[in-house]
Amino acid sequence: MKSHDNATINLVRQVTKLVLWINASTIICSFLFAEDKNMQFWSVIVTQVVLTVPYGLVLRLLQRKKRRQAKIIFAAAGIFQLSALVLLMGTNNSIHIFFIVTMFSSWFIFSDETSVLQYYFTVTSALCFIGSYLFYDLLGLPTILKGDLHYAEFNVINSVCMVIGLIYVLRAYSLKIQAYEDMILQEKARSEGLLYNTLPQAIASRLIAGESTIADSFSDATVIFADIVNFCEFSKSHTPNEIVKLLNELFSAFDQVVESHGAEKIKTIGDAYMLVVGIPDASKTHAEVGLRVAEAMLDETEVWRKKHQIDLQLRIGMHSGPIIAGVIGKHRVSFDLWGHTVNIAARLESSSLPGRIHTSAQTAKLLQKTGRIQERDDMVDIKGYGKIESYFINRGVISTKLPQSS
Repeated sequence: MKSHDNATINLVRQVTKLVLWINASTIICSFLFAEDKNMQFWSVIVTQVVLTVPYGLVLRLLQRKKRRQAKIIFAAAGIFQLSALVLLMGTNNSIHIFFIVTMFSSWFIFSDETSVLQYYFTVTSALCFIGSYLFYDLLGLPTILKGDLHYAEFNVINSVCMVIGLIYVLRAYSLKIQAYEDMILQEKARSEGLLYNTLPQAIASRLIAGESTIADSFSDATVIFADIVNFCEFSKSHTPNEIVKLLNELFSAFDQVVESHGAEKIKTIGDAYMLVVGIPDASKTHAEVGLRVAEAMLDETEVWRKKHQIDLQLRIGMHSGPIIAGVIGKHRVSFDLWGHTVNIAARLESSSLPGRIHTSAQTAKLLQKTGRIQERDDMVDIKGYGKIESYFINRGVISTKLPQSS
């Protein structure tokens, strides 16, 4: 709306300068064509000088950023000036034609205001035009000024001024249309930017292209959940501002890790962080990439712990398998994942140990070549799935006990 209002103000400023120029030209013409410098002559001069004052006030108000007051005074001054000139000289010099200009100008000037102002000044201009024609052309009422006022010369000057005025109005209106178009393009770019910031690029592109429902299935991908152990207890002894700053610093570091490895952040839930590898772009090495991401997240957490001297650790759960992915929501859209793979990865995270990466048998098989898999001594009871085999990833330690290949 700001660009639209600026276009309106430019219209007011330009036409104000034009009217000041017309007033100056009228005064000059009065000196050139008036045969006698009598009372009639000075009546025109004084009238034009007095009617110039409101336009100077308009420019002053615009300088002081009082835009609404400037527009109202501008519209009222235009109608008042034309009415005064018609009373002085009648309609033989075609001054009343300018009421058509003020009628259309008022509609454009107040297009960003309430409709009352639009209708008021437009109807007032129309009534003044009709009244001028009715009283002076049809009824022939006498004017205040008498005698030869060189109507032919005034007609030429007024016609030229009116054409220039209409050109200014049309030019300003075209600028307003351009401002609207620029505003639409800016909002479109802003909306698209928000989508690209909140959704995977491929998914955002599909939404922008007009795809209304996005729901995809992936045969194999790796989901990772990471959670800060005992963070709820830690937060009780810190202010909200401190908590948000600490989480923002750590999760921002995670964001960089995820982006640098080509993974996709899904969301954060409190002090938990969820991501996926292999979606929306399928990857045969999703488990290996997921492991590198998980280890980098542990490294970032260690740096964060030492920097702030806090005794908090990260625990991670990983599981690989089929996943359903899609976009949900209308006003706040989000890209989310569903399926058994997501549920198991979340359960593996909650049953992991501080500073450890906990994986399922499926993910462990995909990571056999690393030689860093350690079978967990006890079976993990996963709600809804029963007891399952699970494994820890030994960082820098080679294990000889690997899950059997299928």
